[in-house]
Amino acid sequence: MSTQLHRLGDWAFTHRRAVVALWLVVLTGVIASAVTFGGTTNDKFTVPGTESQEAQELLEQKFPAASGAYARIAFAAPEGEKLTDPENKAAVEETLARAGKAADVSAVSDPFETGALTKDQRIGFGDVIYPVPAHEIDDAARDELAAAAEPARAAGVQVEYGGGLVTDEAEAGSESTGMMIGFLVLAITLGSLVAAGLPLLTALIGVGIGVTGVTLLSGVIEVSAVAPTLATMLDLETPSGSVGRVLTEMLEEEEVRTPRR
Repeated sequence: MSTQLHRLGDWAFTHRRAVVALWLVVLTGVIASAVTFGGTTNDKFTVPGTESQEAQELLEQKFPAASGAYARIAFAAPEGEKLTDPENKAAVEETLARAGKAADVSAVSDPFETGALTKDQRIGFGDVIYPVPAHEIDDAARDELAAAAEPARAAGVQVEYGGGLVTDEAEAGSESTGMMIGFLVLAITLGSLVAAGLPLLTALIGVGIGVTGVTLLSGVIEVSAVAPTLATMLDLETPSGSVGRVLTEMLEEEEVRTPRR
């Protein structure tokens, strides 16, 4: 097996321009197909035949109001202040009122009425209840819930969401940050910017093909909303693991050439 891989690597290096061009053509073709024929992902997650799935279906039949999704809105007053301070309380209640008017929302709990506050009254939370499962809540309703935080944030109150209905956009750049750190580590280890950039370029091409391939499949089959994230993780893991193995082999060979005294 190693002989065939060595021959493949030698051939790819000899015809490196053609190999790079071929992968770029594949990437372009997959992206074009995904844009033309791709569908949409959804948050539906079912495992037929399992006890948990049967319990969920029974809950939807007997208690439909309790079988839906919910989002938790957490509030934190500025340092030295309380949520019960008149200005902060008014801002929090305005946010909860807006959340209650958002699409598909059936009820909202008030932390001042339920007592969902810390002892120092600086942090509290309210729950936003939906009568339908998370996968039936569209993006417009999620965006409307996210926009409800504006009054509290304008008053200086920190607002965070739980439950997965509202995502934090700040997390979207975590992959790029990881790539930058990986490039720095490889550049220091290998002592060459070109050698450090090559595996990352391979990773980016793999990520592009993998993620757009998932988008393309969503036009034919039902694809979960977490599938693109998993594809990104797997695509980044493969070249990273290969680089790690190569570095290990290089260090081992160097140790053999210069044995310890």
